[in-house]
Amino acid sequence: SAKQLNDVLKDWYPEGTQFLGIIHSHQFGDMRLSPRDIDVAREIIGKNSSLCDHLFFPIISSEFDSDSFSVITYRISADNVDRDMLSIIKDNQEDKKDEKDEQNH
Repeated sequence: SAKQLNDVLKDWYPEGTQFLGIIHSHQFGDMRLSPRDIDVAREIIGKNSSLCDHLFFPIISSEFDSDSFSVITYRISADNVDRDMLSIIKDNQEDKKDEKDEQNH
Protein backbone atom coordinates (compact mmCIF):
# COMPACT_ATOMS: atom_id res chain seq x y z
CA SER A 1 0.00 0.00 0.00
CA ALA A 2 1.04 3.62 -0.42
CA LYS A 3 1.14 4.09 3.37
CA GLN A 4 3.57 1.20 3.82
CA LEU A 5 5.76 2.52 1.02
CA ASN A 6 5.73 6.02 2.53
CA ASP A 7 6.94 4.58 5.85
CA VAL A 8 9.79 2.75 4.09
CA LEU A 9 10.77 5.88 2.15
CA LYS A 10 11.14 7.87 5.34
CA ASP A 11 13.75 5.31 6.46
CA TRP A 12 15.53 5.18 3.09
CA TYR A 13 16.29 8.86 2.55
CA PRO A 14 18.44 9.36 5.69
CA GLU A 15 20.41 6.27 4.61
CA GLY A 16 21.11 7.88 1.21
CA THR A 17 18.78 5.65 -0.81
CA GLN A 18 16.66 7.65 -3.24
CA PHE A 19 13.31 6.29 -4.40
CA LEU A 20 12.74 7.15 -8.06
CA GLY A 21 9.54 5.30 -8.94
CA ILE A 22 7.75 2.03 -9.47
CA ILE A 23 8.18 -0.30 -12.42
CA HIS A 24 5.01 -2.26 -13.01
CA SER A 25 3.40 -4.34 -15.71
CA HIS A 26 0.22 -4.06 -17.71
CA GLN A 27 -1.48 -6.51 -20.02
CA PHE A 28 0.03 -6.70 -23.48
CA GLY A 29 -0.84 -3.67 -25.55
CA ASP A 30 -2.00 -1.50 -22.64
CA MET A 31 0.78 1.04 -22.29
CA ARG A 32 -1.24 3.84 -20.69
CA LEU A 33 -1.17 4.75 -17.03
CA SER A 34 -4.41 4.03 -15.27
CA PRO A 35 -6.07 6.70 -13.14
CA ARG A 36 -5.11 4.56 -10.12
CA ASP A 37 -1.43 4.55 -11.20
CA ILE A 38 -1.48 8.34 -11.28
CA ASP A 39 -3.33 8.60 -7.95
CA VAL A 40 -0.82 6.29 -6.23
CA ALA A 41 2.15 8.26 -7.60
CA ARG A 42 0.65 11.55 -6.51
CA GLU A 43 -0.17 10.18 -3.06
CA ILE A 44 3.46 9.10 -2.63
CA ILE A 45 4.71 12.49 -3.85
CA GLY A 46 2.28 14.32 -1.57
CA LYS A 47 3.37 12.41 1.52
CA ASN A 48 7.06 12.81 0.63
CA SER A 49 7.09 16.27 -0.95
CA SER A 50 10.22 17.29 0.94
CA LEU A 51 12.02 14.30 -0.58
CA CYS A 52 10.74 14.22 -4.17
CA ASP A 53 8.68 16.30 -6.57
CA HIS A 54 8.20 13.62 -9.24
CA LEU A 55 8.33 9.86 -9.72
CA PHE A 56 9.01 7.63 -12.68
CA PHE A 57 6.34 5.01 -13.43
CA PRO A 58 7.63 2.76 -16.24
CA ILE A 59 5.18 0.24 -17.66
CA ILE A 60 6.45 -3.09 -18.96
CA SER A 61 4.24 -5.07 -21.31
CA SER A 62 4.97 -8.40 -22.97
CA GLU A 63 3.15 -11.07 -24.88
CA PHE A 64 2.50 -14.36 -23.12
CA ASP A 65 5.34 -16.85 -23.73
CA SER A 66 7.42 -14.29 -25.60
CA ASP A 67 10.93 -12.97 -25.04
CA SER A 68 10.01 -9.56 -26.43
CA PHE A 69 8.66 -6.75 -24.31
CA SER A 70 8.01 -3.03 -24.41
CA VAL A 71 8.81 -0.39 -21.81
CA ILE A 72 7.31 3.07 -21.71
CA THR A 73 8.36 5.47 -18.97
CA TYR A 74 6.13 8.13 -17.50
CA ARG A 75 7.24 10.96 -15.22
CA ILE A 76 4.49 11.96 -12.81
CA SER A 77 4.41 15.14 -10.73
CA ALA A 78 1.63 16.87 -8.83
CA ASP A 79 0.64 18.79 -11.97
CA ASN A 80 1.82 16.76 -14.96
CA VAL A 81 2.05 13.31 -16.47
CA ASP A 82 4.63 13.14 -19.24
CA ARG A 83 6.34 10.41 -21.24
CA ASP A 84 10.01 10.40 -20.44
CA MET A 85 13.23 8.54 -21.08
CA LEU A 86 14.83 6.37 -18.45
CA SER A 87 18.29 4.88 -18.80
CA ILE A 88 19.26 1.83 -16.82
CA ILE A 89 22.93 1.75 -15.99
CA LYS A 90 25.06 -0.83 -14.25
CA ASP A 91 25.67 -0.18 -10.57
CA ASN A 92 29.42 -0.24 -10.18
CA GLN A 93 29.42 -0.44 -6.38
CA GLU A 94 30.99 -3.92 -6.41
CA ASP A 95 33.67 -2.73 -8.86
CA LYS A 96 34.43 0.28 -6.62
CA LYS A 97 34.61 -1.97 -3.54
CA ASP A 98 37.04 -4.31 -5.32
CA GLU A 99 39.23 -1.35 -6.35
CA LYS A 100 39.25 0.00 -2.79
CA ASP A 101 40.15 -3.44 -1.38
CA GLU A 102 43.04 -3.71 -3.87
CA GLN A 103 44.35 -0.28 -2.86
CA ASN A 104 44.28 -1.25 0.83
CA HIS A 105 46.39 -4.40 0.30
